[in-house]
Amino acid sequence: MKAEARFISFREGRLAETSVRLDLIADQEGWFAISKPPGIGLVFDPWQAGKIDLVSALRTEIGTGKHQLAVLGIVAPSAINRLDVDESGLAIVAKNETASAALKNLLGSSGLKMTYELLGAAPVGASVLECSLPLSRHREQQRVVVSHRSGKIASTTFRRIESFGSVSRWEAKTFYSRIHQIRIHAAESGLGILGERLYRSVPLVYMSHLKRRFRRSGKPERPIYGHIALHLRRIEVRLPDQEPTMVEAPLPRGYAVLIKQLRRFSTES
Repeated sequence: MKAEARFISFREGRLAETSVRLDLIADQEGWFAISKPPGIGLVFDPWQAGKIDLVSALRTEIGTGKHQLAVLGIVAPSAINRLDVDESGLAIVAKNETASAALKNLLGSSGLKMTYELLGAAPVGASVLECSLPLSRHREQQRVVVSHRSGKIASTTFRRIESFGSVSRWEAKTFYSRIHQIRIHAAESGLGILGERLYRSVPLVYMSHLKRRFRRSGKPERPIYGHIALHLRRIEVRLPDQEPTMVEAPLPRGYAVLIKQLRRFSTES
């Protein structure tokens, strides 16, 4: 990565109501990777009609001649993997149409391997869960359903990597990038992701849930992490005739704090 290329910024109103600065995780020939926070859409989606998405904002900025993007060689940005608006994590974005075609050919094969991290509760004793259910958008509601007639194939492998009692850290690996894939596959496998509201009802975590004698300040208590605990942490890119490239995005600060507190109080209990 070039020393001067550490982030991509957007002024107030260009991507969100406030100014936004996205960490640039990797800068490769033909593509780059950024760390997307929850609450920002990656690409246009009818479920988010009227809201600005990252790729559209990049194209607008290119039209204004933004120097920051020109230096990176971004001329026709296109998202390669899917990252839903509620999720945080890595977004691989092609810089031009040629790179976009090559990278999209990797989806669904061993050429693009995605590893998510999530926090949730699962059946007692389960350490590995496999789910291969075809997915389709609901015709009327903003959700995904399992459909063996019209659904697209998708497979996810979940593996427990750390336990905090009733809640555990899990990895979820897949070669696909379907909308809400990890969320619905987790729910269908009996794994409830913290903060999930659509496919299961799993509450957010507050300090008062963890600390028995938690002292309230008189103000409404906020959750330790106010989003669904699902983060696309790592992507392995395997282009033909090239060495594999591994990119990884750190957890959002609140997510990392939640893990720290879960670890602390599970040890003390």
